[in-house]
Amino acid sequence: MRNDRPLVGIHGLATELGLSVAWLIREADAARIPYLRAGHRRLFNPDAVRRALGRRAAKGFPAEG
Repeated sequence: MRNDRPLVGIHGLATELGLSVAWLIREADAARIPYLRAGHRRLFNPDAVRRALGRRAAKGFPAEG
């Protein structure tokens, strides 16, 4: 699937998804949401994160792991 949307930083992702930065950092650290590391930054594809969270919700995983 082709996606031309730009990658966003953690603050942009938090704003777009309406989630806290701290929660997103924990999820990324636990490898529960996809991201790319660029130096010290984490870059996210918001659509990929939404899909990952949607799969978790469909399986009934708790929001906090």
